[in-house]
Amino acid sequence: MHQSKTQYLLIFVIMFVSCTASHMLVGKYCDGDKKVANPDKTIIILNSDKTFIVKSWSDLAGKFTSQGNWRNVNDTVFFYIKEKQIADTIIYQQNSNLGGKVRVKLIDASTKAFISGIKIIVNGNLYALERGFVDVDFRDSNQLFIDLLRTQAKVIIQENKNIEIDITLNFDNLKTIKLDSLYKLSGNKLRPLNGEGIIFNRCR
Repeated sequence: MHQSKTQYLLIFVIMFVSCTASHMLVGKYCDGDKKVANPDKTIIILNSDKTFIVKSWSDLAGKFTSQGNWRNVNDTVFFYIKEKQIADTIIYQQNSNLGGKVRVKLIDASTKAFISGIKIIVNGNLYALERGFVDVDFRDSNQLFIDLLRTQAKVIIQENKNIEIDITLNFDNLKTIKLDSLYKLSGNKLRPLNGEGIIFNRCR
């Protein structure tokens, strides 16, 4: 009986310490010295519901954000960034004259114009949208990849035969913030466990 009470007490202490550490982590963290003016700035906001948001400002790249969830084990913080989807909207329209194919059209969300010259990959085959659209045989696949120089953005579609799809692309969603997944709280600083990258100071 005494051993059982001791085990429950240990569990309670561990949970209490973990919750206290989590509460201490909640807040706003800024990169660099907040007293020094800098055109490039990144901040992390840790919320009490275990979500976080990273905001970055740059003279060259502009402003962009990433979001996700965080958890901690004592003073070690784990970050899980949610991937942004490049496709803002997908509109479907039946077309029985396509012989079972899908007519893919890509639209720039910022200009509302159809995009030409870009390439997509379906079933390992490369297709170029030379006239603003391309007809593709998806067979049993329901996904395509948009070839964007250094990366490929995946888009999932709901129908894959005799259909025209207008896919609106938000290229701002390709702007991502490189954030190490593991940080250690040291004083009022978040330091990458690998010893490299940005050190964030608590700024609120």
